[in-house]
Amino acid sequence: MLQFTNFYPSKLWVAIMWYTPNCPDGGNWTKKGWWSLIPGQSKVVSGLDLDEVNRYWCYYAQAENGAHWSGPYLRMVPPQSFDSAAPFRPTL
Repeated sequence: MLQFTNFYPSKLWVAIMWYTPNCPDGGNWTKKGWWSLIPGQSKVVSGLDLDEVNRYWCYYAQAENGAHWSGPYLRMVPPQSFDSAAPFRPTL
C-alpha cells in the first residue's frame, strides 16, 4: 500500500509512477496522478503490495504555493488527472 500525508501548510497534488516494462502508454513507466491533499489529509494512492508490483516507485508533489518535491527521474505527466495504464479516467 502507498499512502501520502500532507504535512505541508498548503494544499498539494501528488503523482506517482512505477517501472512497468512495455507499459501500454508506450514507455516503461505506469503513471497515475494527480491526487489533491489539503494540509493534514492522507490518501491511499495505491492499494497494491508495492514489493509485488515493482521495487522502483517515484513520486512528484507540487504545492499550491509552488513548492515541489521530486527526485532525479523525470517523466512527462499531463496537467490533468490521468492513469497511463488504463483508458483515461479521473483519479482525484
